[in-house]
Amino acid sequence: MTTINVENMLEIFTSEISGHSGQIIDTVRQDGRAFMRSVLPHSKDVRREDKLHAGMALKATPDSVTIHPYVFRQVCWNGYIFGQSDQSRVLVNIGGATCVEINGKIEEVAADRGIEEVFREAVSECCSKDAFTECFKHFRHSLSTTITDKFQEALVYTLNIQKFPRAQALSTRIIKEYLAEDESTLFSMINAITAVAREEPDPGVKWKLECFAGQMAMLASTPVARVKPPAQAGQVDASQTPLRLIQSA
Repeated sequence: MTTINVENMLEIFTSEISGHSGQIIDTVRQDGRAFMRSVLPHSKDVRREDKLHAGMALKATPDSVTIHPYVFRQVCWNGYIFGQSDQSRVLVNIGGATCVEINGKIEEVAADRGIEEVFREAVSECCSKDAFTECFKHFRHSLSTTITDKFQEALVYTLNIQKFPRAQALSTRIIKEYLAEDESTLFSMINAITAVAREEPDPGVKWKLECFAGQMAMLASTPVARVKPPAQAGQVDASQTPLRLIQSA
């Protein structure tokens, strides 16, 4: 695997975002990795006086470059990464060929083009207004989606199985944020996750939390059955994660 020039990726990303009338709102470098968040001119009101801005998130390492649609909630400065979007891309450079991965599967191998060229095109495509239509729709659905009593217990379980560092401490903070909300909706829980992410000093953990929030937002418009309680108190089956513990109102 050929090493990727992280600084080149950051320059291309910044140039493309600027060319689409956007701006970089956050840049963090750590141990050879770089994380960027950007916002674009597309925006919609998810509810009164609560505006969502479209954007894009970037993670660049010497081994891979990842871009995802990103939504920025202006009222509280929270961000959400939609890692399972059709516009998401992971690029790796293997033996001079650029491999493009979408949702965990290699979709393209560009043997005759460098990773910089392929990356520039991917960023430009992800900047389109259509790329964020689904994201906004998921947020609107989450406003009318309730969560079951077992959700809090399952949240702890999910953070652990996804190998979040400090999972127990993070889940405690998320639940505290959620309980301070006025509504028992999925939107409130998603916002609690990103509120914790906003204050997280480790950029890798922050990225994972924002991706987790985006994943949950996408599930808001997916029909999900109410699950049975665990067989014994304190136990949560693998099928009872937050991905299954939501129910449309």
